[in-house]
Amino acid sequence: MELENVSAAAAAATALAALASVAVARSQVRTARKTTLEAIQVQHHGEQARRIEDHGVALLHAADALVATAKGLPSVRYEECAALMQSRMEALEAAHAHVITLGPDTLVQRAEALTAQCRSIANYALPRSVVQKAIRALEQGWCHGDIERCTDAAHGDAWVASDLLERWEEVEDADRPDQLGFLEYLLTESAIGMSGIDGLTEDDVRRLLALARHPVAWSRLVAEWRWRGAPAGFLQAREEYIVEIRASLWPYAVVARGRWPHRLRGLLRRRDSPSPVT
Repeated sequence: MELENVSAAAAAATALAALASVAVARSQVRTARKTTLEAIQVQHHGEQARRIEDHGVALLHAADALVATAKGLPSVRYEECAALMQSRMEALEAAHAHVITLGPDTLVQRAEALTAQCRSIANYALPRSVVQKAIRALEQGWCHGDIERCTDAAHGDAWVASDLLERWEEVEDADRPDQLGFLEYLLTESAIGMSGIDGLTEDDVRRLLALARHPVAWSRLVAEWRWRGAPAGFLQAREEYIVEIRASLWPYAVVARGRWPHRLRGLLRRRDSPSPVT
């Protein structure tokens, strides 16, 4: 009887040990599974954060490049301007297409707003380059000495022509034909010449007069961004877009154990216009 009790106790102890081993094994499996799932989640969120950052920054760079190119067009041969802007627009639209597939909706909205600003700038970039090239050339033709004692009529013609271009939107429709002839005379007689590094060619003058004949949004063509800075609408859309990228990344950065994309920090601090991009 005593031997049976000992055997029963031993069997019970063995069973308990087995159950304990099973419980430990199950706990280890659950812990391993949880750790694996957390690792997968961290990896997934890290990859999602990188996608948002990579595509988000790509759109930002494309926007900056487009604006910088538009700013520099007056110094580029007119025949090359359209191809330059086309390449910038293609890069912008490609980057935009990637961002809108990422979500969330607020990021997509900010991306749409930034892209819309860039499209507007691109629409006026070529005619603006024609007008700005003329104004800059005319300014080179102003008298750089004592204006009150200047006897060179060409210097005065250059100043009057540049002033007329600045005020062209204010010219009455009925007076525009006569003023157009006067403008052509001033351009021909002024000190800018018809060739040279800072001068205008006959084709430049022809394109300018064609724009002046039917002025559309003239204030946008003569407005002096000059472009020391970019248009206010673009700068605001750009900053709001950067803020939204950071907001979109924050949930992923938290889950991904605080891995924060550093490339956006410097971009967020930039409040001036983009630097020229070649």
